[in-house]
Amino acid sequence: MLEKTRAIILHHLRYDDSAVIVRVYTEHFGLISFLTRSVRGKQARFPSSFLRPMTVVHLVMSVKNHSELHSVRESSLISSPCASVPADAVACFIAEVLMRTQTDPQPDAATFDYLLSVSDALSSATSPLRDLPVSFLVRYAELLGFALQDESLPRSLQPAHQLHSLLDYYARHLDRPLVLKSLPVLHDLFN
Repeated sequence: MLEKTRAIILHHLRYDDSAVIVRVYTEHFGLISFLTRSVRGKQARFPSSFLRPMTVVHLVMSVKNHSELHSVRESSLISSPCASVPADAVACFIAEVLMRTQTDPQPDAATFDYLLSVSDALSSATSPLRDLPVSFLVRYAELLGFALQDESLPRSLQPAHQLHSLLDYYARHLDRPLVLKSLPVLHDLFN
């Protein structure tokens, strides 16, 4: 059955020479993956330029019941983070946090709307990107159901220390460590 939805790109993985598996957070289906065979050339159903984390796209996809892998029929770009190393690093961090914390594939309108606003902040790059990972984690904790109390995150801490405190807070509430490959890149960029 063909369905239309907006989606936020989180991650992609090469499947073979011509196919890619893409992990997205969609407006209507939550966290899903799809396989696309054509990412290169003018006739690409899903161009490779759409594969950057936190890119927002409109998809027409074939959604298969009881399947973990769907297929894309059409795609169009809505917005993409600005092309800069800091914006890409923050986008990768946010996408990685989402993939490590989203255990329920069900859609959540509040989470999707918040992710759209984060993607807009990355697109405009007028907001201070250095503070975005911390503010993202604070608001996202609310959406996950374990909002921080005012005293949970001392304001006197440097952003790097706030980030580590927040990740420890997430680990306690998720009952598992939150190991992120993108974290050292953020430290190198913003410290």
